[in-house]
Amino acid sequence: MLNLVRGNRSFCCRLGHEASLVRFDPSGERFFMVVNYKVGVHQPEDAKLLFELDNGSHKRILCASPGDV
Repeated sequence: MLNLVRGNRSFCCRLGHEASLVRFDPSGERFFMVVNYKVGVHQPEDAKLLFELDNGSHKRILCASPGDV
């Protein structure tokens, strides 16, 4: 994650696989990453994993959109 105000990197971690999709929700309070058949929802400050959705059929996720709960 890059801090665009200060111009430095605020967080870095190595992933097992490359994320095929990264999107922020409309409020900017969370972002989600799609890796193969899993969706992880994270906090933007430290990329802490809030929860993870697992596609039980093990088919790749090709698109996703944030929504209200």
